[in-house]
Amino acid sequence: MVDLGKLEGRKRWQESTNRSTRSAIAARTLLRVLPLANGFSEWRRKNFEGLDYFVRAALLVTLASREIVSADDLQSAAEAALAAEPSFRHDMIERGFFSKSAVHAILSAYRDASSGDAIGSSSNAASTIVDDPDAGHAVISAAAADAVTIEAGAADDTLLTSPLWPQEAPDWWQVGWSRCQAALEVDPAYAFWLRWYQAVLDGAPQNWEMLREIALIAPEDWDAGPERVAERIAEIEARYLSDATRLAERVDVNPETGLLRVTPIEVEDTPLVSALLGHVETILDGALAVPANGLREASFVPRLIRTTITRHANDPQRVEMSMVTAAKSLRREIRETEELPKSEENLALLDAVEETARGVRSAHPEVAAARERLARQALNELPEGDKAKLEVWRPILVDTSGGQMRDDYTADISALIADRDLPPMGDAPPLLAVDDAAARIFSRAAASWELLRIADEALEGISVRTGMKKHEILGTLMGVISLGLSIYGVL
Repeated sequence: MVDLGKLEGRKRWQESTNRSTRSAIAARTLLRVLPLANGFSEWRRKNFEGLDYFVRAALLVTLASREIVSADDLQSAAEAALAAEPSFRHDMIERGFFSKSAVHAILSAYRDASSGDAIGSSSNAASTIVDDPDAGHAVISAAAADAVTIEAGAADDTLLTSPLWPQEAPDWWQVGWSRCQAALEVDPAYAFWLRWYQAVLDGAPQNWEMLREIALIAPEDWDAGPERVAERIAEIEARYLSDATRLAERVDVNPETGLLRVTPIEVEDTPLVSALLGHVETILDGALAVPANGLREASFVPRLIRTTITRHANDPQRVEMSMVTAAKSLRREIRETEELPKSEENLALLDAVEETARGVRSAHPEVAAARERLARQALNELPEGDKAKLEVWRPILVDTSGGQMRDDYTADISALIADRDLPPMGDAPPLLAVDDAAARIFSRAAASWELLRIADEALEGISVRTGMKKHEILGTLMGVISLGLSIYGVL
């Protein structure tokens, strides 16, 4: 039994526990009281900028517990947070939002987060702010539950990716968190921090390297205020999503239309790609000629192959993705659902599309690298609320793009928001593989944002042509980027 209720018991526990475990539990304890320090809408509306330093300190404490940042990094953040103390005291005491003792309690929790009695300080902060000793007891109990989990053999890393509250969060905490959300949701500069904290609450996997870059954003940017920090975070997020989904293609602005477009890389070995596609078409014709094979010209795979040959033969990335999609569909229908017989012609078609995908990758290293990146990504299920967001964003993505990129956004978003097992109805176009559709959406959104944020003339041109405001275009792209980071499990 772990007794953390009294200082003597906490000291004994600290002496018998390794530094990594102490840091992990200290970080989680501080994170539990974080919304209480940041959860009052009147405070946020009074423009108290010290909030940024305290949120950053909480992130750094978490990273330090995994030894991702150094003690020096943590110390500098603590000094920055404490340097904001006069402003903190003025806003919170003089304006009557907190009592003097509550402010001291919050500051003590931050001071002790990496050393000292972090659990006791956080407990005191909760009891003082909520004005209920049971709040402090709940913080102690949650920390004790973490300690028991470690004693039972769990790794520190496992603890940091477990739900923040071992059981349902107390009512007083839920009130504080609701106030915190209401205060910060109205300010786009805090969108990342809300997503990050929700991931902490849920125990979702974290991209620690990306979080490290965010925590170590230059001090002058932190000093410039939340809007500047949000800009730097957006740049980091876009780069990480681009790195995770980057395809062998380029996004630029069409000088003739002034809209965004996608340009495929050049075919490196035209005779090889032509021969591979010709072979696939020959095998397909043979399979379609035998009714017993179960394939029809209007079926998904034949239509996908025909479209690829007639419209995308000069796009190595699209050829490879289409052949992978065809192979997945054939393997499922032949080997799993047995909708198609294991006939010689069907198996030959499966071999042909697989050989074509491999051949394109062998001739185009960029395509091979893209496939390797995509293979490492695990696509999380898209919640209904996020599907609704994509529906809202779709016309903006479509209207700011032209040509193939415009068509792809229309089809790919349909694929992503639809039931992945839903077959196409009537003359509707076939739904594309969800994984590849997602890669195109998020890779292109990230590339577009990175392009337009520094190409103001191009952004202005798109704004004039579409009638959309520049901040609406960039905001939509950033929304898509944030969604991509979420469903790929980056954050």
